Amino acid sequence: MSSKYDFVIQQGATFNPVLKYQSPQLTVKTITAVTKSGQALVTAASHGLAADWPVYVVGVVGMAQLNHRPEDLQDASAAYYGYYVDANTMRLNVDTSRMNAYASGGELLYRAPVNLTGYTARLQIRETVEATDTLLSLTTENGGITLGGTAGTITLLASATATAALDFVNAVYDLEVISGSGVVTRLLHGTVTLSKEVTRA
Repeated sequence: MSSKYDFVIQQGATFNPVLKYQSPQLTVKTITAVTKSGQALVTAASHGLAADWPVYVVGVVGMAQLNHRPEDLQDASAAYYGYYVDANTMRLNVDTSRMNAYASGGELLYRAPVNLTGYTARLQIRETVEATDTLLSLTTENGGITLGGTAGTITLLASATATAALDFVNAVYDLEVISGSGVVTRLLHGTVTLSKEVTRA
């Protein structure tokens, strides 16, 4: 089942979001250290991530303020953003400098990237679901979508020239990925709002 996600396109500006395709199951890695710093460094040996990725923290003793609640694990917006440092370390977008010192324990949780090697993808924006005209079409074939293979990333790209040519207020879209064997998965759907350009050449 696809997830709902709404976009805003700035008319006349490059549209270039990076999406992350995550598996539904949580991967669990043991934490052995957390720094007290403006952006916490979390040590979790062989954490398994190869790029920046949303993560959760549970079970930390001492620095308990860092822990997510059980209900947070079902809320993507509650995740910390984890920046890849090396194979054993992630840096979190959370200030732990005023938290209690890390004592022991804890687990780093994340939904692993889906391997998109061999996949293609397509996204279409239309004024309504029933509309026959396509306002914008992005695909792996036309360079509008780049898939990140094992990193699980989906990068969309519409040039400033392309967005300048758009002329709508609200529209709808969906994003599909197609496996090498032809299986189509509808990943995202939602609305697109065009923020009209005021300063023009």
